[in-house]
Amino acid sequence: MTKRALILLLSITAAVFLVVTAWSSDPVVFGTQNEQKALSKPWEVHIFSPIEPLILDSNVDKNLVSGLHEPLLLDSYEDLSEGSDLAAIFCWTGSMIVTLTGVTVYNSMEDAGISSDDHFYRDVSQAFGNRKMKFIVCDIVLENIDAEPDTSPLMPECFHIGIFRLVVEGISPDFAPPDSRLPIYYFDGTITGATPRQLLYFYLEKGEVKQFRLGYFLDEGDLYKPCALSIGINAMPPANLKYQLRFAITPEMAKSA
Repeated sequence: MTKRALILLLSITAAVFLVVTAWSSDPVVFGTQNEQKALSKPWEVHIFSPIEPLILDSNVDKNLVSGLHEPLLLDSYEDLSEGSDLAAIFCWTGSMIVTLTGVTVYNSMEDAGISSDDHFYRDVSQAFGNRKMKFIVCDIVLENIDAEPDTSPLMPECFHIGIFRLVVEGISPDFAPPDSRLPIYYFDGTITGATPRQLLYFYLEKGEVKQFRLGYFLDEGDLYKPCALSIGINAMPPANLKYQLRFAITPEMAKSA
């Protein structure tokens, strides 16, 4: 397969992903997004050092793995260089740089300053029943070097933040299957005037830098296990763990909160 044909195939795959993601999402009730309320005391986090191995994938290219404040290049051409089976697929053509700048744990969305009338709001008891859940907020900075969004029938000029999924080493099997990549439940960079099916779309011009907050729910029993943000739409190993932003939370820090 030629490189041009490969890029075309993966662009079509990305477009299908965006449509399926949009139409398979739970409907969200819209509301006015209020200003951030005063935050409750968050739990501190520990970030793995770059040399500390993570069992999530012992064979991963260490150049494609970062921790706190370590920029990670997301180059679509580099991603495709090893073939489609090993491509993470970013839903864009070109390069961006992503940096994980912070990870915070809250007891609920309300504790993170997200009001009940926010369009992303989820009541934990209604969404997860009797499970004890924590709300994880990851702060990232995205810099668009020269990336252009792959064609999407829904929003052809936008990027999709859904490529950032939370993975947990040894996740509880009664909560999620092994190697699961947990979806985003909160995003503060939604395009203006988004419909419920467009909540994960965002604009980022070439040369522009923006900071975003991404929110995930995690079972309390999995809180202290090694975690990472896995980047890309390809859910098949090893591509699903090709690009990672790693972090972990320690019990000692949680007890001191």
